This record gives sequence, C-alpha cells and structure tokens, in this order.
Amino acid sequence: MNSFITALQFLTILPLRTKKVPETINFSWVMACFPVAGLVIGLILAGMYILLSSFFPELVSSILLVILLTVLTGGLHADGLADTFDGIGSRKDPEKALEIMRDSRIGTMGTLSIISVFLLKVALLTYIPAPGKLSLLVAMPVLSRWSMLLPMRFFPYARAEGKAKSFFEGMNSKVLLIATIVTVLPAIGLLELTGLHLLLLVTASTMLASFFFSRRLGGITGDVLGALNEINEIVILFAFFILSSGETL
Repeated sequence: MNSFITALQFLTILPLRTKKVPETINFSWVMACFPVAGLVIGLILAGMYILLSSFFPELVSSILLVILLTVLTGGLHADGLADTFDGIGSRKDPEKALEIMRDSRIGTMGTLSIISVFLLKVALLTYIPAPGKLSLLVAMPVLSRWSMLLPMRFFPYARAEGKAKSFFEGMNSKVLLIATIVTVLPAIGLLELTGLHLLLLVTASTMLASFFFSRRLGGITGDVLGALNEINEIVILFAFFILSSGETL
C-alpha cells in the first residue's frame, strides 16, 4: 500500500501521506504501481467528464478535462515535454542539450510542444464519439503511465546523477512484467480488443521515441519519461479516434 501511495504522490498532487521516509522507498514496487496510479487518474477524469458533459458542450468539457489532467499531475509530464523539446530543439551535442533541459526557463520549442499537445488533446477528445469515451478516459492514463516503464528497462539513464536515477536502478524484468499484467487487465476489460491494439501501439511508439531520444541525448532522463507520457496520450487518443470512426490502424 505504501508503494501505491508513493506512486500517487509522485504522479499526482493528491494530498496523500505515507509513513515511509525516502531512504526506505522500494522504487521497484513504486514503479509496478504506476499503472494503478494511472487507473486512479483515469477514474477521476471519467467522473469529471460525466459531471462536465451534463452542463457544457463537448468542446468546453474537453478543454476543462485537459486542464484538469495537467493540474492533477502537477504539470509534471508537461514540464518534461517542454524540457525535452527545448533540449532536442537546440540541436546541440548531448551534454549541452542536457544542460538546456535543466534550465527552468522554457524556450520556443518547449512552448510549441505544450501548445501543440494541449490543442491536439482538446480536439481529439471533442470529436471522439461518446460510445467508449468513458472507458477510454479510464484506460488512457493506465497505458501512458505504463509506457514510462519501458525505456527504464531497455535504455540507459543519460545523467550521472538525477532525480530519476533511483527509478532506473530499481527497474527489472519482474517489475515490468507485473506492471504489464496490471495494465493489460483494465485495458482489455474496458476496451476489449481495442485495448490490446492500443497497448501494442503504445509499445511501438514508446520504443521508437525512446530510441530517438536516447540517440540525441545519450540516454533517457526523467524529462524524457514525462514527454513520452504526453506523446503516448496523443497516440492513444488519435488511434481511438480512428478506430471509433470505423477506420483501421
């Protein structure tokens, strides 16, 4: 239970408390709980959608949902997205790009990435038809939080020291297997075969993006993990939009 609470503390701004001190945190189990934390986020989104859609048109509801998702996560992933694209967009060598990513100021590429993701999320949520939308809102954060575990298992950490280093060191095949099982159950339970398709698509997009970022930065950072979460939420929404429109991937 402490690992689950710690995962929620890390991924959200929910006011939760645990008796464990940082030195005793089992980062392996915390990561295994990432999809469960995503499920909590998804349930909150679905509940808010039911409430908002009762009073507002789809566009307004979608805007408020995207804002809620960003606030609920403390802007953690959006910040990682901006930092990552500032670093990549600098076209500098890995060492200098990593320095740019540490800068608290947001640059042009970072600003554009946040605006683009926000607009895409709003547009896709607005035009995704109601059937299956609630299930998607629950499943999407589960899949996207799970996706952050893949690069920690298969790619190196880019920095000598950093906040995410303990997570990379705690990652192993057992953790990934447990997290994958925890992810598959709600994905298929909520979206049936579509959930499996989305899981495979997220796996492919994560590995391809991680390969690109790793080559440009010499590895993966915590900011990159946040960027991958944002990218995969777009991938999930776009894929579901196509599928729900009668198209095939």
